[in-house]
Amino acid sequence: MGGTTVVGGSGIMKATTVGSKTALGEIITLISNAQATKTKAQQLANTVAGYFVTSVMACAVLVFSIWFFLAYSGRVALPKEMGGASTFDMALFAAKFGVAVLMVACPCAMGLATPTAVMVSTGVAAKMGCLVKSAEALEEGARVRAVVLDKTGTITEGAPRVSCTLLSLASLAQLPGAADSAGGVDAPTAKQAPPSHHFGSTPDRTLPGSRSVEALEWDFWRLVGAAESGSDHPLAKCLTEAAKAATGLATFPLPEQFRYKVGRGVSAVLEGIDIRVGSFAFLEDSLAELRQELPGDAGMSELEAWASERKMSTDSVMVAHAVVQKKVCLLGALAVRDAVRSDAIETIRHLQHKLGVEVWMCTGDCTSTAKAIAREVGIAADHVHAEALPKQKADKVNALKIHAKGAVCFVGDGVNDAPALAAADIGIAIGAGAHLAMDAADVVLVRSELATLASYVKLSKDTKFAIMRNFAWAFVFNFCGLPVAAGVFYPRVVLPPLAAGLAMGLSSTLVVSSSLMLRFFQPFALSKG
Repeated sequence: MGGTTVVGGSGIMKATTVGSKTALGEIITLISNAQATKTKAQQLANTVAGYFVTSVMACAVLVFSIWFFLAYSGRVALPKEMGGASTFDMALFAAKFGVAVLMVACPCAMGLATPTAVMVSTGVAAKMGCLVKSAEALEEGARVRAVVLDKTGTITEGAPRVSCTLLSLASLAQLPGAADSAGGVDAPTAKQAPPSHHFGSTPDRTLPGSRSVEALEWDFWRLVGAAESGSDHPLAKCLTEAAKAATGLATFPLPEQFRYKVGRGVSAVLEGIDIRVGSFAFLEDSLAELRQELPGDAGMSELEAWASERKMSTDSVMVAHAVVQKKVCLLGALAVRDAVRSDAIETIRHLQHKLGVEVWMCTGDCTSTAKAIAREVGIAADHVHAEALPKQKADKVNALKIHAKGAVCFVGDGVNDAPALAAADIGIAIGAGAHLAMDAADVVLVRSELATLASYVKLSKDTKFAIMRNFAWAFVFNFCGLPVAAGVFYPRVVLPPLAAGLAMGLSSTLVVSSSLMLRFFQPFALSKG
């Protein structure tokens, strides 16, 4: 609604958040907090500066005392322009060297080295859609040697769609209430569903009340839609939308006893049917719970063969089964395809070959699908950790931190990624993901572009280089300026206090100018074509 004008009529709007709680307000707060934080280098610089100031003041007193003694003993003649040789003139002569030492050794440049670079780089990062929450995240970004990527919503678009289904018509026909669940919806509505195949035994169509294939498919989609409508997982949203298109229903009946099992799937009770949709591991959990094995005519081998074929084409397979009278009934499976991001392949290649970063994939999806995606984007098969629960993702990150020669970064977008984001040296939330993931992350990529990850790593390295360059200039200036200010080269070279003050100001100006060079940072750009 921003920027629009109501030219006729009226409308009622409700502001759910205002002020600092809005998206823009949160962005401003994040940037302000990041610019106010201190890196480890800045903390070290502040500590050094504390001792440095005390040392310089002592040095200035020492320099004053030495020159006063030399002048008083007559070993050094006072300049002619000073007139007489009174004690006051001698003190004034010695004071010029002491004050020059204080002016040259002022630690302003040292104190500006880090905060100016951090302030500029956080602004540059925000312009390219990367919100850095702290200065430490920039410092750690320069040390990144391993990046762990979630699959769904990170390497892939996070907008999955159902490509096809495999249904057991015999099982669907045996469900309680299957004969009258269509609710008057015409069978042609099911033509909007993805392509469907059938497995297992075929129901006897000659029995009274037997239903058509279209009606049984409609039943399947209604059950799946009702079960998945209670979840906000990307795959659940995908299945819910597909079910709406297949059934023609805008909403589904409210199920009872909805449960979400992390890393497995969802279950709900609808009209006495305990419908469960999730991974093959979820089906195995149900069989183990009821201490049951599927009969030979259930079509499990046919389903597994179909699933293997779909997984080789990078599809994820969800299995739908029901528990009826304490028996597991296999209803079918759904192949879900999530397209790889257009910038994923080139970004991963740039991280590996240009920035020297190891790239890993850690996902809750099955191994075959994960490896197929990894093969497509250029991640080595031995760098894939599949079928991982949230805690296992965090454990993988912690294991990498032990063996990695630098910082470990985790990139994810969902609630399931929050433990790994918190465990990593740098947690990066991509896109408008779950708020829990964004809260646990150190960096947020607001544009949902994986290419911004490469830009962030490159900017972190450039920022660290700028900070080191600033410190080098500050120390070199003090190292070279102090002997001159102390009069080591007197009388051939003399640095008056006024000139020393100007030199100190020039040093601070050069440090700030060095930091401002980060404004010309060129983010990683995808090759055209």
